[in-house]
Amino acid sequence: MTGVMSSGSSAFSSTSSLPSDELQYIFGRIIFPQTNFTLFQPIINATSSVNYSSLLPPPVKTLTVYTSITTGTTIGLTFSDYRWHVTSWGKDASYSTSFGSGIFSFVSSNFTEADLEYNGVLGSPGNNDLVIIVGIDSSSSNLTPDRFFYVSGNPVTYATRQAPGTYNLNNGTPNIQWSKGSLAPVISKCWLFIGYKNTARGKILKMTDIGFA
Repeated sequence: MTGVMSSGSSAFSSTSSLPSDELQYIFGRIIFPQTNFTLFQPIINATSSVNYSSLLPPPVKTLTVYTSITTGTTIGLTFSDYRWHVTSWGKDASYSTSFGSGIFSFVSSNFTEADLEYNGVLGSPGNNDLVIIVGIDSSSSNLTPDRFFYVSGNPVTYATRQAPGTYNLNNGTPNIQWSKGSLAPVISKCWLFIGYKNTARGKILKMTDIGFA
């Protein structure tokens, strides 16, 4: 809310500009930034012809992504032209239980393996219309994600995805499994980043709920 409210008790200004490179939480939903709230209109990924012309281009983000879940080697990986849905997850409501792996399920979604950078079922490149990333706090404080598992990337390069023959987006309820391997950080909270590419296919990708186990 920087630039809109100087404190919790100050007046809201609908004409103040917000930064263009961060997500906003509006009416219980995380949305792509709108910098001018005098012209705010909600826009959803409902059809392949959805109109994004009123939005700024999606921000380019470079994340520190693991390339080894044994040695902890990382690289800076840049993602551009994606709109992001971000949620946080734990094994219990108080984030008190640690874990080293997880399975995300995408209920009533139309996600498929072909939408990813790497099709885990066929073992071949996909179309990259959908990105699935898990963020963790490398300090083990579980406050802010600063390291990332590129779950939808090529597992030969990014290592984290597990058992794609069993856990994959072609299942009746699409799901995907990841692991931190032998990395040192203690995880009791993780962040799920789902990126929808600004393409005809990316605009019609959808889900109704997410499960974590």
